[in-house]
Amino acid sequence: MKIYLDNCCYNRPFDDHTHRRVARESDAVLAVLARAKDGLDEIIGSAAIEFEISRCPRRERRLWLQNLYEVSKTRLPFSSTVYQRANELMSRSHLRLLDSMHLAYAESAKANYLLTTDDQLAREGVKLSMTVKVANPLTYIAEVTNANDGGNP
Repeated sequence: MKIYLDNCCYNRPFDDHTHRRVARESDAVLAVLARAKDGLDEIIGSAAIEFEISRCPRRERRLWLQNLYEVSKTRLPFSSTVYQRANELMSRSHLRLLDSMHLAYAESAKANYLLTTDDQLAREGVKLSMTVKVANPLTYIAEVTNANDGGNP
């Protein structure tokens, strides 16, 4: 599978794990990254992700984010075509520019999934009826785990 992780996913392992949802999503993100390291999935990166990581104000966290991002072997540079598509998506939704850029990059890479822990991005991505499936990492891990065990509980 070709997977695009938005910046929320890369940051999730560093969020407050006292919240059950955050802890579960963090585990799911790390599982997605482990699948990529094992060659089961391909992680797609982009100039938008790199830009967001570079804006992280805490140096130590920024270095950890860069380390997690290293799993992405395909990295898409900025392109005016992606930017135009992002603006089109923004005009049809309630998304901000960077979120619409993530969708446009995922679409341009022909990713199977865009994974996000951002509920608004997930809702808007579904409403836009794109070729890329927008989902929470928990959903993705459940789907691939279920597919690998033949759908048995």
